[in-house]
Amino acid sequence: MRKWVSVLVAAALLAGCAAQPMDGSGGVAASEADSQSRERARAFTDLAGAYVARTQYKVALDELRKASRGKFPSRH
Repeated sequence: MRKWVSVLVAAALLAGCAAQPMDGSGGVAASEADSQSRERARAFTDLAGAYVARTQYKVALDELRKASRGKFPSRH
């Protein structure tokens, strides 16, 4: 159990690092897109935390992978 929690915490930290911009360029449109991406990443990370609380570690890792890669379901 502790091993999985450590893995999930490390993955969440990496997801946060991946969401940080590398430079300040991009303008307003890019910052709005970045803001939306961060909100989605945070939502996936929060969801992963809920799965950890229910001891559904595989699903939690899947959610953290989505958060760190920026792969989100389309909203059509």
